[in-house]
Amino acid sequence: MRSDTTTPSTMPTIQYIPSSVNGATWEFCRYCKKVGHHFHDCKNLKKVLCFRCERRDHFHDDCAEEIRDGNPRFDKVPETIQEFLVQRDAWQTRCAIMFELLKENGFEAAAVDLRDRSPLFFHGPKTLDEALNQRKAWRTHCTTIFRTIKDHGIQGGATDAITTAYLY
Repeated sequence: MRSDTTTPSTMPTIQYIPSSVNGATWEFCRYCKKVGHHFHDCKNLKKVLCFRCERRDHFHDDCAEEIRDGNPRFDKVPETIQEFLVQRDAWQTRCAIMFELLKENGFEAAAVDLRDRSPLFFHGPKTLDEALNQRKAWRTHCTTIFRTIKDHGIQGGATDAITTAYLY
């Protein structure tokens, strides 16, 4: 059995339970521990809580230092497509500010490379599951940008009044 640093080896993570009833596969919700739905569709999403940083916008296995370190805060995992769109716009605004910081500090090549790798979605999400997948892609992309900013030592540039007004 593989030992993981986030969960004890005696507590395996169950993603889904195959069911032989009518050949259907039922999924096991890792949040409420009930069978029949995926955790993104759980009715208890208002109560999502990260046990590492105690924020209410992600699960502990999605927690990253870049998410906790002063980046856009979300109160919860979105329950509607409209909530996702608001969150996505906040991430895109933050990413645009970070691109400008990279350019202003002489890291044009890094900014262009990161911009070229941004997630492309040809249509808006039609379901909440699509919205959550797009949200995850944008969060991953933006945390890469934040990590690049931090690696180049220009994190302090994000604390001016104009940038702070956009961020929070």
